[in-house]
Amino acid sequence: MKSILIYSSKYGATRQYADWIGKALEIPIVDAEDAITHEIIQNDTFIIGSSVYIGRLRIRKWLKKNLDLLKNKRIILFLVCGTPVEEKEKWSEYIRQSVPEALMPKCSVHVLPGRMWFERVNAWDRFLLRLNASATSNKETKRMMLKGYDQVERKNIMPVLEDFHRLIIAPEESAMRNYQQSNG
Repeated sequence: MKSILIYSSKYGATRQYADWIGKALEIPIVDAEDAITHEIIQNDTFIIGSSVYIGRLRIRKWLKKNLDLLKNKRIILFLVCGTPVEEKEKWSEYIRQSVPEALMPKCSVHVLPGRMWFERVNAWDRFLLRLNASATSNKETKRMMLKGYDQVERKNIMPVLEDFHRLIIAPEESAMRNYQQSNG
């Protein structure tokens, strides 16, 4: 089974996770903007990573464009955002708005904590952050919007690695054990 990691990142947190996951699993990493059709056709399993920007996955257009090629593939989707993992209702809505319905039965989903360095975001994004911060009553959320945060840690990729192992490596090991037992 061939596997590949395709990602879309705005400010680098998703790229960081993609690098860690790709190295841990020894699979190629490709920016969605550079992914070509034959890479999709040649692979059976996809780890797809996307940052969330204004409530939508950045990779949503790529998913829609490649829907027919992805329909029969195994997909592990990870999204990187500032929305806390516990707020399932919010990030479930991001997925609903961004992932084609036909892919949902094929996807296992993981939410990884993100990063936002206020001083590094562009002027438009700083404007949007200030606007949203003025509309929130939660002091911690307001602080994060105006000062930034960094929750990107290597340990956060463990659920993705475990999911990949469950989908890919464990069935292959099980098949090998069954073969050895039957020919033993």
